[in-house]
Amino acid sequence: MSNQIKTSHKKNLAQNFPANNDKKITLTDNPKTRSEIDTFYQYEKICNYLCQVPGIRFAAIINKNGRKIAGGINSKIIPLERDEQKLEMLFMEIALDLSMRKEFNDSLGKIQAIVSYREKTNIITIPHHDNLLLLSSYTELESHKVIQIAYQSLQHCEIMGIGTTTTIPEQ
Repeated sequence: MSNQIKTSHKKNLAQNFPANNDKKITLTDNPKTRSEIDTFYQYEKICNYLCQVPGIRFAAIINKNGRKIAGGINSKIIPLERDEQKLEMLFMEIALDLSMRKEFNDSLGKIQAIVSYREKTNIITIPHHDNLLLLSSYTELESHKVIQIAYQSLQHCEIMGIGTTTTIPEQ
């Protein structure tokens, strides 16, 4: 990614995600407390921001049970899958897959990202504490660049107090 693009994304992130010093909370399906609502709002902002990145089709935060808690499809994109039940099944499958892969964290290290290369889209899964960031991008987009942009967005979430520091993997 060119320095100009990196700088541009950092400026946009700084403008879109003001600092917040709330402590870490885990978002439930129906946020009720002020902290849960703030977290939901920040996750929504991150997903909306990521959907504005050219080539990203979908950005959502999925909880460990496979339920979408924030985000969705880029409003300028025609969805590849419109059946809500199939999407829910996909989210549950991805959450289960990530959970099963965590069994090897002690011996192999923590998962930074999982990329599934499909004919029509790339699916990128990035663990974020008890949740995961799920992205879908055009196949032409370089996945490692999408992952770096996503980690930069999630770092702003960390600054706001949602979770602990996440290290951006170098490519």
